[in-house]
Amino acid sequence: MTKQYLNLFPGDELKSSMSSFGNKPLANSHSEGFTPKEDIILRSGENYKLTVWKGTTKNTGAPTVSVVIEPWQPYQPSNNSAADDFE
Repeated sequence: MTKQYLNLFPGDELKSSMSSFGNKPLANSHSEGFTPKEDIILRSGENYKLTVWKGTTKNTGAPTVSVVIEPWQPYQPSNNSAADDFE
């Protein structure tokens, strides 16, 4: 498998702190590597939503970064908008 990149756009708070990282990665997998618990299949031509979350480990409270990959869902405005109140 060749190296693949999934590009994300950082939030404003992260953008301001990224300059202090230089050319180092913002996060790495565990020193023992990453072993998926289930197959991860990303089909070419399909849209996905990628989200990065900060967290901590259960045992030591060490900081972690999680990448969430889910099918893309177009924005659906709710039916309870303030404009409905004026009808």
